[in-house]
Amino acid sequence: MLRAALVACLTGAGLISTPTLAIGTSSKKDVKFSSFNFRALGFQEAKTGAEVAFTATTHDIADPDALPREAIFVLSIAQGGTVTITKGSDALAGAAVAPATPANECKMGEVLIQHNGTAVFDATTDDLDAAHLTVTYTDEPLLGADVLALTS
Repeated sequence: MLRAALVACLTGAGLISTPTLAIGTSSKKDVKFSSFNFRALGFQEAKTGAEVAFTATTHDIADPDALPREAIFVLSIAQGGTVTITKGSDALAGAAVAPATPANECKMGEVLIQHNGTAVFDATTDDLDAAHLTVTYTDEPLLGADVLALTS
């Protein structure tokens, strides 16, 4: 088991340092990340901190019945540095499931966005600190965290 974890650490995709996901500074509609290092397809790369925007309509969370709804958005990065936001399905509050990380990409973390049922999450116009939204940012564990857990 330790050997498998070590091989995955050396050859797989994963974070070498933390991207520290947060609300954007330039635009509160965006997700900001700090500079970090990652491994994708066995190659180590660095990414300079930046902000990434949600896509209109693709990332909206509907409000079909005035109940709070949520979705989990996975942020991932491909070799070469392109960042992708992948949206999970809309769900009732507390029932969202993270979508799969796109193939050959390194997962940076997740953003859980929940609206309170009084308005939709509109990816084009809503600031992530809007009163009708609750937003939680979670960084992916660092590559090798499972190895450290096995050896301690």
